Amino acid sequence: MKIYVKSIIVMVCLCLVMGLLLALVYNVTAPVIAENEKKANQAALEAMFPGASFTQLTLADDAPAAVTALYRVDDDHYAVVNLSIVTGYTTGETTFVMGVNTDNMTITKLQFISYNESVDCSAAFPDSFAGQGATLDGVTTASPAVYTRAAVKEAVAAALAYLASHPMVETEAVI
Repeated sequence: MKIYVKSIIVMVCLCLVMGLLLALVYNVTAPVIAENEKKANQAALEAMFPGASFTQLTLADDAPAAVTALYRVDDDHYAVVNLSIVTGYTTGETTFVMGVNTDNMTITKLQFISYNESVDCSAAFPDSFAGQGATLDGVTTASPAVYTRAAVKEAVAAALAYLASHPMVETEAVI
């Protein structure tokens, strides 16, 4: 009986030590990961509109779940929408940015920030969104990555509908 109690105590102590080590590693790496994500987002914004300044806008309560951030570009005729989806072949998050001409609600560019799927979506897929309006007629979801493509298309359509129905007025910070 004593050997079972001793084994249980050793295992509990081992689990506590490992849990504390894991928490320590998380506390050390979390700020670094957050900073790298911020840099990747800033690089994606710059790729959308080189040399522009961006003002982050407050999202309304009814913003689509996929929309994680909204930016007004310095000339007020363009917006950049950050989107994030978790769907497809893996449980990893796929994040991307979309530039939108707010005068005619057409997409200027779509670019992936992170793509964690095991099946490639193809390099031409983001380019198929350029020039598209709310109907997204020219965007096809046929490919081996059909689940991801369909989710991206759905998120883009929801973001365009959100932009069309919400004026870009509330500002948070200039980036």
